[in-house]
Amino acid sequence: MSRRADETPRGASGVSNAEFAIPALDDLLRGMYWGENVCWKLGDDSETNRPFAAAVVAALTSSPSFDRVYTIATDPTPAGADQIDPAAPSSTIVATLRRAIADGSSPLVAVDLDELRKVRVDSDFEAFVADIAQASLLNGFIAHWFGTAGDELAGIESLAQCVIEVGTTSLRVSRADGRSTHTRGALLPYHLAGGRIEVESPSVTALLGRGLRGIRHDRGWSQSQLGDLIGISGSAISQAERGQHALSLESMVELTDKLGLSIDQLLRGRAPSYELTRATGPAHLSPTGPTRFLVDDAALRVRTVLTRISPRGAASPGLDADAAQILLVGQGLVQVILPADRPILRQGDGLLVRSGGIISCRNLGEHEAIVFIHEHS
Repeated sequence: MSRRADETPRGASGVSNAEFAIPALDDLLRGMYWGENVCWKLGDDSETNRPFAAAVVAALTSSPSFDRVYTIATDPTPAGADQIDPAAPSSTIVATLRRAIADGSSPLVAVDLDELRKVRVDSDFEAFVADIAQASLLNGFIAHWFGTAGDELAGIESLAQCVIEVGTTSLRVSRADGRSTHTRGALLPYHLAGGRIEVESPSVTALLGRGLRGIRHDRGWSQSQLGDLIGISGSAISQAERGQHALSLESMVELTDKLGLSIDQLLRGRAPSYELTRATGPAHLSPTGPTRFLVDDAALRVRTVLTRISPRGAASPGLDADAAQILLVGQGLVQVILPADRPILRQGDGLLVRSGGIISCRNLGEHEAIVFIHEHS
């Protein structure tokens, strides 16, 4: 059964991102990157955790991006999802997911960490989580992990690319790799109704709270120190950071003036120190051809192309012949066609081309080759 939509959110990678089927999260996070691990840090209230996780899994199951949904230790299992034995070896589960991808499916797996912990002993539990999380990144399926924030979450928080903290009435995005900086710290109100989750977009008050918190952390200030700057109490700053009360317009103007920021910078945060582009989707969605720019920054005058070359095939990078280029082979045996030479590179080899540019690359092997070409003009 296929529920794939004609159009899904697209990330910078050019591969269609997967949909949460929760509009506010899709708008804020641009959906999910293929191969992503999403960690949901639940509160300590076990009475609300299960219905919350069930509502999120039900939304994901309805997403047009996934035609196979697997659950591990979740209760209840939504209609249309396949249960996986939580006691099964991780290698067996990974093999099942790989077969689904090889068959042309786009799978998602949802895991209840609290229930899984009851089945597997501590060391086996942590190894199991690491195996599935790493397989997600390597193979391109998406994994959602639900666990109580008070627990260590078996290390999944450090392995996850997206971390969402779940409060009683709001969600907070504490990590979102590959997204713009204003997503981190965003606060989204939500409520459950009839087994469904409804999430609202971040308000200006929530954006202000995120901005204030970011400024304090950057400068190493306490809430009282930030409040003293504009003559208000530390508790007022605390309430603003939690999104409970907004600062007055006069206070915001005075604060931005003393901080040397615009109001937009206060609300949106500083520019990110890095930009991340995911290289792949599930195997059957992975882009082919030479025009996949991982990096394209005119200001820095750098471009990096990911080229996937079919067995015995060839591809031309289409870059500037006058620019210096570096070619790195991530997979395969590749012959590089230069104006006067044809060197052959193995996996892990690199090539610096000072002038003349790379005309094309030939895959000499029986399997797909992966080549990265970096240009600096």
